[in-house]
Amino acid sequence: MGEVVELSTSLEVRVALENTFSHRSKAHEIRFKDDLQLMKQGTRSVLEYVRAFKALRDQLHAIGRPVDGTDKVHWFLRGLGSEFSSFSTTQMALTHLPCFADLVPKAKSFELFQKSLELAAPSPAVFVATNSNLAKSN
Repeated sequence: MGEVVELSTSLEVRVALENTFSHRSKAHEIRFKDDLQLMKQGTRSVLEYVRAFKALRDQLHAIGRPVDGTDKVHWFLRGLGSEFSSFSTTQMALTHLPCFADLVPKAKSFELFQKSLELAAPSPAVFVATNSNLAKSN
């Protein structure tokens, strides 16, 4: 540790180490918070997105900088993207914002609901083929 080589008292060593590591810790905190705020679900499932989000959140907690509950919920919802806009808007409009632990199962359920709607909707090709057959028989 080059920071403490020429220091003679334990107080000088402690102050030098605090200054060195608090700067690094602040840089880590800023980077982790930026990454957390900018994280997007993208093509990942909600479960994969939650795992990545929690990993960054846990890194902030490990350096002694836990994320505020409201920020955590807001950043998570924003990262879900436009496919979850109705879900996110509904959650943000609630009088009492849900905690992150309650929000995650709701997001997973919404994802399953969205997928069930996609499976239930007939494809446009089926509609065209059905209408073409009806037109020919008339």
